[in-house]
Amino acid sequence: MEQIRVLASIACDGNRRRELNAIRKTRGFNWGSGAIGCAYWTGVRLCDILKKCGVNEKEGRYVWFEGADQLPQDPYGTSIPLCVAMDPRNDVILAMKMNDENLSPDHGFPVRVIIPGYVGARMVKWLKSIRVAIKETLNYYHWHDNKVF
Repeated sequence: MEQIRVLASIACDGNRRRELNAIRKTRGFNWGSGAIGCAYWTGVRLCDILKKCGVNEKEGRYVWFEGADQLPQDPYGTSIPLCVAMDPRNDVILAMKMNDENLSPDHGFPVRVIIPGYVGARMVKWLKSIRVAIKETLNYYHWHDNKVF
């Protein structure tokens, strides 16, 4: 399939959480500012893959992503609205390269979801599965780990 190259910044959900914790205790890391990076990502548009699989926006409202990592509650997972994934202007891709090199394990090898304009927590590393569903994912980390207030 055709691959595209997009420039996208990734900002962690935990950015400036230390300051939020001064107002009200949150879950997750007590990070200051600076958990952000920018790179060129190369991969296949998710909308092209979903269309090739016969998905249309009448069949679901969300796309679920699940990583291969084994965490205490669930494998890491999250979801985004299907309409975001299906719009080619959003450049949602399944990236296999970062800065023109194959992804390293630290950056999500072999495949990572890149969703320009979304926080890093939605850009699942070590992607294992994609599912279209009527509701948002039920994954523990989507509902509990990345909610601040």
